[in-house]
Amino acid sequence: MNNQILAAQGLHLKSSISDLQLFEAQVQVDEPAQYVMDFFDRHPALPGVIVIDNDVCVMMLSRKIFFECISKPFSLELYLKRPIRVMTENLGHPAGLILPHTTPIVTAVQHALGRSGEFFTDPLVVETPGRNL
Repeated sequence: MNNQILAAQGLHLKSSISDLQLFEAQVQVDEPAQYVMDFFDRHPALPGVIVIDNDVCVMMLSRKIFFECISKPFSLELYLKRPIRVMTENLGHPAGLILPHTTPIVTAVQHALGRSGEFFTDPLVVETPGRNL
C-alpha cells in the first residue's frame, strides 16, 4: 500500500488493527436466527456477528455464510424461529480468527491470507481490553 494513502488515513506500517474501523456486534446463542437476519438488515455494512455463549465466542458468523445458509431449501423454516445455536452447530465452523487489538495490520493480513479459501473473506475478531468473548 502506498505510504501517502496510509498517511491520509492516519495509518502507518506499524499501525495495529485497533487503528482500523471496527464493528461491535454480538448475539447470544439463544437468540433466534430471525433476530440475526433483522440485525443484518438494520446494519447493512456489518460484515458479521460474534455468536457468544456466556461471554465465550462460539463463532464469528459472517454475513456471507449466514445468508448462504438461509438461502438453501427449507432453511428459512428450519432456522428462523430457532436459536442461532442450531445454525452454528450445523455449520460446524471454527470460532474464527481472533487476534489481540495490538496486532499490527501487516501481521493480521498475513494471518487472514493464511486461512483456507472457505474462510478467506470472513471478518476477524479483535480482542479489546476489558471485553470478554
